[in-house]
Amino acid sequence: MNSKATRLSVLSAVAVGFAATLLPAAPADAQWVFVARKALGRIEQMREGQQSGGRPGYDFATVLLDVLADKVYATALELARKNTAVRVVMQDPAQRRF
Repeated sequence: MNSKATRLSVLSAVAVGFAATLLPAAPADAQWVFVARKALGRIEQMREGQQSGGRPGYDFATVLLDVLADKVYATALELARKNTAVRVVMQDPAQRRF
């Protein structure tokens, strides 16, 4: 009986430890799940390796989402204001530009 209880407690500890290692990644994955649900199925990606003359290449993607444009604009503006490396010099809420 003692052996069975020990084995159960070890298995429980391993399961809790494994679950704890997955928890930090869960919020990031949740963000991508949200984006995937709102994607309209049109995703375009452009990628180019190092260019001639030693210039770095680029890698970006465009994803069309089914969300309110005002909410996207407000979130982007808020994140830009919080980023100390970015200085917002102009805002045009009607055109959703900053």
